[in-house]
Amino acid sequence: IDNFIFGDRSDEVADNLPVYNILQGDSRFRGFDARGSTRLAGQTWLTLGLGYVDARLTTGEALPRIPPLRGTVDLDIPYGGFTLTPQLEFAARQADVFRGETETGRYSLVNVRASYVWPRQDTAHILSFTGYNLTNELYRNHSSYIKDLAPEMGRGVRASYAVRFH
Repeated sequence: IDNFIFGDRSDEVADNLPVYNILQGDSRFRGFDARGSTRLAGQTWLTLGLGYVDARLTTGEALPRIPPLRGTVDLDIPYGGFTLTPQLEFAARQADVFRGETETGRYSLVNVRASYVWPRQDTAHILSFTGYNLTNELYRNHSSYIKDLAPEMGRGVRASYAVRFH
């Protein structure tokens, strides 16, 4: 990519926040995102996802905020209108960093979603409950601008209701 634009953290601080210089340079990106599903039994599906990016300036220096190898393993278990989806989410350590950037450690998360669908003539009513980071792992997202100030969310839950119109 010619003239790729990126932030270079300076040593300056303004209003207790770091100051970034916006630079540009020729760069090279390589990587992949893959996702595949297979039926295990009945309507139960296993889905695997994997992604990787290697992004560098043409000088060979790593670009900032590039995520490490990451992936997910999902299991969709339906029963009638109910679906249970446990998920494992992981990321490798990111040690290939831009000058002045901090490394981030590897992490593994356990998430689970349960939903129920009430089909109607012209609509579908969907009630969902999701539990995130159920093991309450302390982790930092390498692509986050504030990774050095705050970790990602700990254990959490979300409830939602949606109506889909046909």
